[in-house]
Amino acid sequence: MNIPPELNQEERSLLAEIDRRSADAPGTAVSMYEAGEQVGMDRQQSARVAEKLLADGLLELRSLSGAVALTPGGREAVAVLAPADDGGPSGLGDDPLLDETRQQAVTGVTADLRQRAGKMGLEFEALSELLADLKTIEAQLTSPRPRTAIVRVCFESIDEILQAADDDEARGAVGKLLGGP
Repeated sequence: MNIPPELNQEERSLLAEIDRRSADAPGTAVSMYEAGEQVGMDRQQSARVAEKLLADGLLELRSLSGAVALTPGGREAVAVLAPADDGGPSGLGDDPLLDETRQQAVTGVTADLRQRAGKMGLEFEALSELLADLKTIEAQLTSPRPRTAIVRVCFESIDEILQAADDDEARGAVGKLLGGP
């Protein structure tokens, strides 16, 4: 199958989130609305993006209530689009702009943080700060020229917040983006 090269950031994010939610059982039906919400989309936006992915043959509709599943082509697309841990670029890098591979890594970490946010036991102020930093990062990712420095500062702030949350897994992912092990 040929992977459509014209997948935009929204389509890639939704595809990756659906894959993450069905990782234990490929082909599992997932709510396009819940997956979209996880990556910052409202219901209409989730439906619009999922419709494009359905038309591209990367998703299949499982129910009229919005359940979708990755097709074999969709799983192939996720594998191609996902940054490989092959000793290639790590962290955010020093380039002024985030390249596509780093944008994908940032998208994955922000989606995971957004999912975990309410379960971290953070005080209201810290949770508000975390969500504001995530929104800033997500805004940068919608830019045609996402700035590495802005994303880095936000992740440094998030790392400080995660220290209080005692969430080692999330801190590890953020640390890796910041250039740690």
